Amino acid sequence: MFNLTYCLITKGRIPYLEKILSDFDQLLIHDEIKIIVVDNGSDIRAKTIIERWGSQNPNRKTIFNLENNLTGFDHLKDLFQDLNIDWIVFPGDDDEIILENIPTLLQYLRSTKTSAVGTSAV
Repeated sequence: MFNLTYCLITKGRIPYLEKILSDFDQLLIHDEIKIIVVDNGSDIRAKTIIERWGSQNPNRKTIFNLENNLTGFDHLKDLFQDLNIDWIVFPGDDDEIILENIPTLLQYLRSTKTSAVGTSAV
C-alpha cells in the first residue's frame, strides 16, 4: 500500500488556516492519506489552533514546530527523513483542496509503481 502525504508549511494565517485544516480532516476518510503541518514560527493563536487540530487523530497527523520563519525546502529534509512518505503534496494555507478530485488522484497513484515528490497543490 502507498501513502499520500499533504504537507502544509504555514506561518499561521488565521483566516486560511481553519479552512485548510478542515479540508485535511475530510481527506482523512481515505486510509492512504497522512497530514504533516510545519508551523513555521506562527503566533500563539495559530499554534493553539494547530495543536488542537493535531490532537484529534494523531496517528495520521504530524506537527513540527519551528521557532523561526525558515524558507525553502532544505530545512525539511531532516524533519522528514524518518517518515515513511511515498507521495507528497505541498499546498499553501490559502489553497483550496478540491475534495471531489481526491478519489481520482488516489486511483491513479494506486495504479503506478513509483513514488515522487511534488511541489504543486492538488
